[in-house]
Amino acid sequence: MARLFWVIMALVFSGAAQAATVVPEYYVMENGSNSRTVSYVDDTYAVNGVVDPNASIPGSRLLFGSGALTDGHIATKNVHFDRVADGLDSYVGWYQRTPDITFVFDQAYDFTSVTFYFDAGTTFVPGSGAPEAVAVRGVGEYEVNFDPRTQRGPFAFTIDLTGISESALNFDITTSRDWVFLSEVTFEADVPAVPLPAGGLLVLSGLGALMLYRRRR
Repeated sequence: MARLFWVIMALVFSGAAQAATVVPEYYVMENGSNSRTVSYVDDTYAVNGVVDPNASIPGSRLLFGSGALTDGHIATKNVHFDRVADGLDSYVGWYQRTPDITFVFDQAYDFTSVTFYFDAGTTFVPGSGAPEAVAVRGVGEYEVNFDPRTQRGPFAFTIDLTGISESALNFDITTSRDWVFLSEVTFEADVPAVPLPAGGLLVLSGLGALMLYRRRR
């Protein structure tokens, strides 16, 4: 019991960092595209809770808001069946473009990773497929190892960001296909441990006093 008490106290007062998911305050990018029959724009993109008029315009510049890429919904079906089977609109899609996205946070974080949730492509959208690489501006380019002969549907691509401490991150997505589809982007970072509230400190103090009393007896 004594050992447990001192382990807890060390964690409380050490301020040790712990891994956590951090959500951007907003992201900036060129809006998605339309096909002949379907729109793949980020139509939920909103600034301070108000949908941006540019959210419905293909190729428009989206500023200071957030939408489909950070709404917490990760697609589990390809871009065709996500819409047809469930009536959802999880993906943003770009046609013959290199998406350039900047995510801005409320402070600088010590990042550990970022994960992109892409669609591998579908025959229902000719020319769709996985991207070739994702570049982290100022850091490097990371090849997306994806084999279309053996892999299908949505997939996650994670980049190690250990050692990067920033309040904003910029990414360029390159592809040799006509279409690239993205449903979500998530970030992990080391954040300071939350201090124990005053009531919790009183409980620990009482526990320490009880242990001292038992030792004296």
